[in-house]
Amino acid sequence: MKTWRMILALVSACALTAAAQPNGPRGNAPNDAGRGMPRGVNLSRLVKNERLLNSLNLSEAQVNALKERAATSQKKIADLRDAIEKAEADVRSLMQADTLDREAVMKAVDKAGQIRTDLRKMHIEDQFAISEIAGPDALRELRAQRQRQNMERRSDRGPRRDGDRPGMMGRRGPADDDLESEEP
Repeated sequence: MKTWRMILALVSACALTAAAQPNGPRGNAPNDAGRGMPRGVNLSRLVKNERLLNSLNLSEAQVNALKERAATSQKKIADLRDAIEKAEADVRSLMQADTLDREAVMKAVDKAGQIRTDLRKMHIEDQFAISEIAGPDALRELRAQRQRQNMERRSDRGPRRDGDRPGMMGRRGPADDDLESEEP
């Protein structure tokens, strides 16, 4: 009887732990591979949206500089996301080995963490680039527009009913003019 209780308690603890993970039982945090990352203006989305670019009254040289920066940034971000996936796979394989090597696992975790930090820095550098190229007023305007979009989305959801999870009602994919980072 005690054995069954112990097994039931262990299974329950595992299930609760898996359910409590940020992204469900897979255990992938929202920041894995850069998703869910910064809540700044997404440079790549900005340069694809002519209406937004026009609303900022930027010169052609500024628009071209932003587009160049976005192209360079996208390549680096893709490389960093791939590196995160590989580093996480390394951690998983080390953790699934028959004999655990603490030093190797910790080194792999540190490597994955450093790559995540590099990815975060890349997104922040994009924010600086927008400010430096388009000017701080343009960055403030983009942030204000993003904030207005978020407020509109919240008001479109309607009143919450008891038992609804906040932020999930009426959830849709990103709009064409969505400035927020995927990441993000």
